[in-house]
Amino acid sequence: MVNIIPSIASGADFESQGKRIYNEIYILDEADIDYSQLPVITESAAERSMAALTLVSGATGWQKFSFAKNTAANNDDGQSGDITSSATDTISGTIGGESIALDNFLQQIGKPVLVCLRDRITGDLSIHGRPYSPMRFSAFSKRKNTDNTSADVTFTNETLYQPLKYLGSVNAPTGGSQGGDGGDGDGDGNGDA
Repeated sequence: MVNIIPSIASGADFESQGKRIYNEIYILDEADIDYSQLPVITESAAERSMAALTLVSGATGWQKFSFAKNTAANNDDGQSGDITSSATDTISGTIGGESIALDNFLQQIGKPVLVCLRDRITGDLSIHGRPYSPMRFSAFSKRKNTDNTSADVTFTNETLYQPLKYLGSVNAPTGGSQGGDGGDGDGDGNGDA
């Protein structure tokens, strides 16, 4: 972990514009993580990243959620007192329509998960939560009225950990387990066989 105060330049308008989170997010059940093979996490002045997660045999792997366009949001808030510190990382978005899959997911409120967001401009993945410190599916609001049929879902993590660039793959597992090789077996994370 980096314990220095760096110089921070102002971001250009292109870098700070809104609606950068792509509407497809990826959710991984914490129970799918192989805790005997934890990924390398790098936190330095030059890089903040997590290597590919190794999944247990039979894992369902990363699941894609399609939020309604431009509803995905991520907020990180923190504060410190004399002897206490607190932080909350929140990811939220709206899933349109209704389905058995959505209802089955909503019943799992409280489930520990890791969440990957894809940047709409760069295509980079950022991972929220980490082994031993996952996000939690913390809230939902489902409605069916004259305006729309949809559900707002929220994931939170109350640690000081900030998101990392995810170097693994979020492709569905092939053959039962998923490391960072995208299912192609060569270990490079791009699924190119």
